[in-house]
Amino acid sequence: MLSPKNKSRESNGRDVYVRKQDTVLKSATHRIEIDLLREGAHTIAAPYEPVAGRLGTSWHYAICLHRAGNGKKFDVWPVSVRERLPKISVPLTEGFPDLVLDMQAVVTEVYDRGVFDRRIDYRTAPVPPLPRGDNEWADALLRSGGLR
Repeated sequence: MLSPKNKSRESNGRDVYVRKQDTVLKSATHRIEIDLLREGAHTIAAPYEPVAGRLGTSWHYAICLHRAGNGKKFDVWPVSVRERLPKISVPLTEGFPDLVLDMQAVVTEVYDRGVFDRRIDYRTAPVPPLPRGDNEWADALLRSGGLR
């Protein structure tokens, strides 16, 4: 899971993260990166330009899979705040099929078990702010749920 320190160009945490990322990418280890932050530098291992060129720039979150021994190939799941988080492939030991992990179910379970509903004030604007169209969508969603 990426943290704000991983995505801040001014942070030593980013340098540490990028070095570790490079080490793992060159190893016999699979790597999954989950970026649920809507601000900060592009940090997942998949290069930004090919992902943006293929998918546009309208995503807020990204999940990236690099399979060991797969060179510079990545599976990337870009997601808008308006979309459900995807089901992703999780590679296991050679000879076993990928596990399918429902990321939305995982995040929902963490939210439900945590105290997030008591810690988040949904009456205020999100930080960082959403783009105008997404902000209007979120406001309508929160109003329909009785949170605003």
